[in-house]
Amino acid sequence: MKWLMKAMRRSKKSGSGFTLIELMIVVIVIAILAAAGIAMYMRAMDKARASEGLAVLGSLRTHYLVESADPTAATPYPPAGTTAADWGVVT
Repeated sequence: MKWLMKAMRRSKKSGSGFTLIELMIVVIVIAILAAAGIAMYMRAMDKARASEGLAVLGSLRTHYLVESADPTAATPYPPAGTTAADWGVVT
């Protein structure tokens, strides 16, 4: 039993605090996780911008189709009576 008490006393003295290697490993792990998180965030932002662009183009297309369906509306080019395909709008 004496040897156990000596071992416990010895481990308490030498076990206080962290070593420089342990702290460096923690910093490296946190940096790796942050890099992965930033990359995922950037991809999500790119997807959001693309979705917003598609939504704007969709509303622009809808506005154009509504305006071109009105036979009394003045259209500069092509002349009245043409289809949306003549304007390059795929329906």
